Amino acid sequence: MLADGFQIPPIFHPTHLASHINLPRQLATCITLVKMWHGQCPGAEEIVRATIRQELDQLMDNLDELDETRLLSSLQAVVIYTIILLAPSTASQNKNCMSEDAIFRKVEIFVWHVVRGGLFLPEERAQTRPSWENWVHVNSKRRAILALYLLHWAYSVLHKVPCFDCAELGFMPAPAPKVLWQAQTEQEWSNKYIHWLARWSGQIYLQAEFGHIQPGAILSPRAERWLGEADEFGFIMASILNATEFQPPGYKVRM
Repeated sequence: MLADGFQIPPIFHPTHLASHINLPRQLATCITLVKMWHGQCPGAEEIVRATIRQELDQLMDNLDELDETRLLSSLQAVVIYTIILLAPSTASQNKNCMSEDAIFRKVEIFVWHVVRGGLFLPEERAQTRPSWENWVHVNSKRRAILALYLLHWAYSVLHKVPCFDCAELGFMPAPAPKVLWQAQTEQEWSNKYIHWLARWSGQIYLQAEFGHIQPGAILSPRAERWLGEADEFGFIMASILNATEFQPPGYKVRM
C-alpha cells in the first residue's frame, strides 16, 4: 500500500502522509525502502533486507534523542520493517528463526519505550474532548503498537511459541471508530467526537474487554456497538478472537 500510493495502511492517519507536508526522516526513509523492496530485481532481496535491518538498528540506537513526532514516525516505520523482515518475497523463502527472535526483542524494547511516554490522554480519562492533533497522535501510537503485538501473535501461531501477553495492553482504548479516524477536517472530527462520546456515556471501549467476549452468536451491547463503529483495522480484532477458538489442543493464546 505504501509503495503503490493508491491508499495508506490503516496504521497511518491521512494527515501523516498529506502531499503538502515534509515527512520526518524516519518515515521518508521507510517509504523509500518499501519502494525498493516492492520494485526489487530478482536476487536483490538480501541487499534490501540488509539495508532495512541497518535502519532498524539505527532507530533502536537513537530512541532517547527522538521527540514525540519522530518517535511516532519511527514506531510506524518499525511496523513496516517488521512485516518485510518476517515475510520475504516468494523468490526467497528461507527463514531464520534466530534472526526473527532478535527482531522481536528489538520490537519489544521499542514498544516499552513508547508505552512509558503514555498511551492515554488526560481528556480521555476526564471524558472530555482532546485536541484533534493530540488525539490523532495517541491513536496512531496505539495502532502501531497493537499492530506489532498482532504481528507477534501471528508469528507465535505459525511457530507454536509463546506470544506477547496482550493483557499488557488492557488499559488501552480499543481502535477508534471509522468516522473519527477518517474525518477530513478538525471541525468534522470535533462534531463527531462529541456525538461519539455521548454514545458511550464517556465509558469508551477498552482493549481488556475483548477478553470478556464469550463464544457464540450474541455479543454484549458494548462489544456490538464497538464492532459496528470499527474500521478495517479494528475489525482485525474480531478475526483474532475467532481464531483463538480453533487453536490446537494444549496451545493457549493470551489475549
